[in-house]
Amino acid sequence: MTAIQPPDLTCNEVNLDDCHFYHTIDLPGLGEMPGEWDLRSAVDDYLGNIIVTNKRVLDMGTANGFLTFHMESKGASVVSYDLSPNDDWEIVSHTGKNGATLSSERRKRIRKINNAYRLSHSLLNSRARLVRGTVFAIPNLVGPVDITTFGNMLQHINNPLLALQQAARITRETIVVTERRDTTRQQIISRLFGWLGASTVRKICHRVMGPLVISQPPVSIDYPEGTGYQLTPELLKESLRVLGFGEVHISYHHQHVNQQNQRVPMYTLVANRTVPMPSV
Repeated sequence: MTAIQPPDLTCNEVNLDDCHFYHTIDLPGLGEMPGEWDLRSAVDDYLGNIIVTNKRVLDMGTANGFLTFHMESKGASVVSYDLSPNDDWEIVSHTGKNGATLSSERRKRIRKINNAYRLSHSLLNSRARLVRGTVFAIPNLVGPVDITTFGNMLQHINNPLLALQQAARITRETIVVTERRDTTRQQIISRLFGWLGASTVRKICHRVMGPLVISQPPVSIDYPEGTGYQLTPELLKESLRVLGFGEVHISYHHQHVNQQNQRVPMYTLVANRTVPMPSV
């Protein structure tokens, strides 16, 4: 069931032991709440250095809301979008894993992340709207937005291109996608581009691997069942172009993973609309 959720829990009603912070966040009266990822030192790089002032932004996969509240502090009007415990994640299936057990674990995790969002929303006096639902069927009640952000979430779902299609349907100006970067592969392709030329490399990749280039990630960071795909910038750029976002800028940066105390290479695509948005 999809619904707009008010900030219905205050800090006095939430047990911190029943919260899960995916992103590290600083909260009034509580201080630093450690998360799996700490984006605080490079959050603008993570978002492609977009300007969100006076923009209506859809924060896809908001988790505990760190990106929502950061963009709100920059003058954006934000709609936070994420699953509720009643929604299944629809992640990439892993052979040999117990789907029922993993689904139960995911629902418990989602509930704790939901609690962390509500706690943060209350303590930060946020005005962001919260909508619960799946990325495969964004409800019309969200309405048109100027910008949609996908923060390192497409790799975790079984149909990332459908999620992009749903976002494109309601996004007037810009889609921002941030994902982990396969540095070894990137170096190889960069060298090929230098030696053979861009058009030749594209033809080779299309013939050998097809237009959709997806590879398994070298490490699993976030979830006990592992992540799904590692999405390449080439795939996402071509997909966004087909969806009407033909002006794409790619930037590279590193973000900190608390679990492993390491900096992870990432890339961000900022895709601007070049084809008029269809009526919603």
